Amino acid sequence: PKNEEIYEYGCRVISVDYFVSGSVETICSDGRRFLSEHVIITVPLSILKGSYINFEPPLPSSMTTEHPGHMWEGIKLFLEFTTDFFDGFSLDAIGPSITFFGENLFWDYSSVNPRLANGNRVMAAFVLGDQSEPFIDLDDQEILQQIVSLLDDEFDGQASRSYVRGFVKNWSKDPHFRGSLSLCGYNSDGQCGGGGNPSGAQNVRGRDKVWIAGEAFPIDGENGWVDAGAFSGDDAAKQVL
Repeated sequence: PKNEEIYEYGCRVISVDYFVSGSVETICSDGRRFLSEHVIITVPLSILKGSYINFEPPLPSSMTTEHPGHMWEGIKLFLEFTTDFFDGFSLDAIGPSITFFGENLFWDYSSVNPRLANGNRVMAAFVLGDQSEPFIDLDDQEILQQIVSLLDDEFDGQASRSYVRGFVKNWSKDPHFRGSLSLCGYNSDGQCGGGGNPSGAQNVRGRDKVWIAGEAFPIDGENGWVDAGAFSGDDAAKQVL
């Protein structure tokens, strides 16, 4: 079948009712309702912790408020330049490359992807956790201006001289994400706190009707990665089958 026959788009889920005998009812904000035998939920941990979807019966607290994961704030950027003045690096002005509390990584996107037709280079970057907090409340143009200014300081003004345009994805301000990725909660010593993430996709209340999956429910304990989310979703599908 064609995609439009099996997928529903633009349907923000607000309620999942698995109390009904033999089925699960999923309700969208526009009033659309769907009945199914099973539902796999892969929304970000921030959505579960914030109760942006109503579950009936409620989800166990181990999957929501008591989940040890902490959702990092974060932005991702792509910047086009006419000259190649950069390679992989981190901006010391923002913070160390990787810490318990944040990251900033910049790299030459054109080195691993086809160059633009005009020959220009693309820089990609993500700034996460505490290091993103100075930026997340700015609008996209303000973020780009600040980043280019910091790059000028790092590369003796080369950034602004060759800057063409940029794109920002502010994950923290996207209502469907409200953050970038989940990490374990940290204590005052900067060590992971809590008992660790739930292992693999979770069969909610053992009813074989609703599964919670995603990068915050990894099969190997390595949350926060794209492949962790994919493997967790695969785990949920296998359990359904």
